[in-house]
Amino acid sequence: MKISLGFALAVVTLGIVGYAWGFTAEEDALIEEVMVHRDELRISIVNSLFGKNLTPKPKASLTCNLCHTLMLMLLNWVHEGLPDLEIATNVKDLCKTLNIVPASMCDDVVDQYAKELLYITRSRPWVNRYDICGILLGGTIDDDCRTVNASMIDWDVSIVGQKPPVVDLPLLPENITTTKVLHLTDIHPDLHYAVGSLADCGTFLCCRPTENDDPSNSSISAGPWGDYRDCDMPSSGVEAIFRDAATRHSDAEFVIMTGDLTHHQIWNYTVQDNLDHYNLVFRLLRQEFGDKTIYPVVGNHEPAPCNLFPTREVTAAAPQHNMSWVYAAIADEFSSSLTPEAEAQFRLTGFYTLVHKPGFRVIALNTNFCYTLNFWLIYNSVDPEGQLQWMSNTLDAAEKNNEVVWIIGHVPPGSDDCWYFWGLKYSAIIARYESIIKAQFYGHTHNDDLRILFDMAEEPPRPTGSLYISTSVTPYSYVNPGYKVFLADGARGENNSTWEIVDHETWIYNVTQANLEGSPTLFKEYSAKEAFGLRSLRPADLYDLVVRMTVDDNLFQKFYRFWQMSYDGAENCTTKACKLEYLCRIVQTDYTTENCERLEGFMNGTLVVPN
Repeated sequence: MKISLGFALAVVTLGIVGYAWGFTAEEDALIEEVMVHRDELRISIVNSLFGKNLTPKPKASLTCNLCHTLMLMLLNWVHEGLPDLEIATNVKDLCKTLNIVPASMCDDVVDQYAKELLYITRSRPWVNRYDICGILLGGTIDDDCRTVNASMIDWDVSIVGQKPPVVDLPLLPENITTTKVLHLTDIHPDLHYAVGSLADCGTFLCCRPTENDDPSNSSISAGPWGDYRDCDMPSSGVEAIFRDAATRHSDAEFVIMTGDLTHHQIWNYTVQDNLDHYNLVFRLLRQEFGDKTIYPVVGNHEPAPCNLFPTREVTAAAPQHNMSWVYAAIADEFSSSLTPEAEAQFRLTGFYTLVHKPGFRVIALNTNFCYTLNFWLIYNSVDPEGQLQWMSNTLDAAEKNNEVVWIIGHVPPGSDDCWYFWGLKYSAIIARYESIIKAQFYGHTHNDDLRILFDMAEEPPRPTGSLYISTSVTPYSYVNPGYKVFLADGARGENNSTWEIVDHETWIYNVTQANLEGSPTLFKEYSAKEAFGLRSLRPADLYDLVVRMTVDDNLFQKFYRFWQMSYDGAENCTTKACKLEYLCRIVQTDYTTENCERLEGFMNGTLVVPN
């Protein structure tokens, strides 16, 4: 999910009352432009919220203007001294007037987020519209939308030690024995899923009981094994995925589980309902995997309200916003997989590190501290919980101890959901320690995807790291559910194993087929080396794949099909603009257009694709 529903509804509803507050002529003109394009902006918000592709899409500058205008109004209400209840009531009424969502949702979502947003804006009276929008739109490549107060970016991460020379290592021997690792992400079960309920219900999460259900009509009703439309995963589907992964790959050494344990109906989140969904996932993991080691990560959907991760600084001053119950519940469940030190750190901050085997370290990050929709970044954006400095220090110690490292997280750095300033610091750390970082694993997008990090100081920019973004367990929305298997060089002993990724496989089931046949049949969709003709999965070879896709349409179409996990109703992507949209997303991890422009050059023939 790209934007918090609560915040989006709040700011949009404020947009129709600007004239009542006596703004300057320039501000009035801005408001007028937003009002003229209100329908387009409504579509933009729906696209962002729920992964839709409705048209017409507004120009980027208009989206930026929308945010600036509406934040101007919200802050004006706050600074005029209106009581919180009055602001919340006005927002609810205006939301209903605009009719973007059902009226009851307007009430629920404002109730979810109003306390946090108003606390933040009242506690930080110096924050202006540019600061707020600079965070909320801070994953874009538009500098005008990323402008914030200098104090918010007046910080750095100390990276110690001299970087060793970059060495182009020989390829691993063919046919080596590998270690298998499973990756489960974005589980999103829905305990309220009802077979036969409306799968296209006119709101943003369906397949729940309504008065209009018609189980006899299979074209509109929810099947027993999920639905491609706006529905999360029934518990039967989660169980089937976990069971297949555990039995088919019983030889897997450990499991990476990168978060999102609850459903998408964020306007009705409660602590107890979220915990009920956690416990379903925990029970099924225990049932299928037994005592196998599982390394957990916190997803953005774990807290209530959704997306909001305050730091200890916040909760010390305002205990009512404490979210430590999220960390405690997960730590309690997975304590047997964690060292005492890792568990203690996780309970405090949601990140940790441990040595899996001598010479091989895992670093689990809480990248919700870079998530642009974590509104607590507006309160304090300076390396929340000191995580990046901790990461740098941990990598320095690993280098000194001759360890290699895997990094796991939820929100992928370098994506448009991660605040650019945090993302750039992360990328700099990866570049410094690229020789020991062998893989990075993330989720969040619900697609089978990839990001490549670069050393932008070199010409041309040189790939320094890659992020594997794995297949979601949920079919929300318009994807087939599944999981990934990574094959790593981890079976040659402590002195010889590099823990480099040798290959990876995606396993899925087809939702339509499962519902027709009465049970799901999981199958291997593809293996990376075979499907894409890769000599290795090192960052340079993955970038070479991206470059080849700019001129090889068959290769791109294969990637595009896998990106959606072979969803039945996938739309075509054959135009240059469409292809660039997907390929540029992989390489724009420096939050500029430079790498995208290179891809466009390859596509246009102004740059020559290397042999």
